[in-house]
Amino acid sequence: MNSANVTDESVEKISTAFPSKLKHLHLVDNQITDDGLEYMLRNIQNHGIHLESLYVSYNNLGQRAVEILNKYCYDLKILHISKNPIKSKGGILIGKYLKDL
Repeated sequence: MNSANVTDESVEKISTAFPSKLKHLHLVDNQITDDGLEYMLRNIQNHGIHLESLYVSYNNLGQRAVEILNKYCYDLKILHISKNPIKSKGGILIGKYLKDL
């Protein structure tokens, strides 16, 4: 669902209908914020879905998104998060979490 104008409200609705075998999720170039990401990932976890790859570049994710990803996406093998306003503190957190792997 790249460039589909997905917002926090729409991601909340569609995340309840993700199939249980979902492994790869592409949500590039949308309007998702930290709140929408957290709701979606919590919903995915609650349904026993284990993502292998998540593409969320070109959204509106801030540094809190990095903490959210660390909390809910410990099984990820591929993460694309570029072109989001995570700022330098978010980048430092990414480095810290990668070091802990």
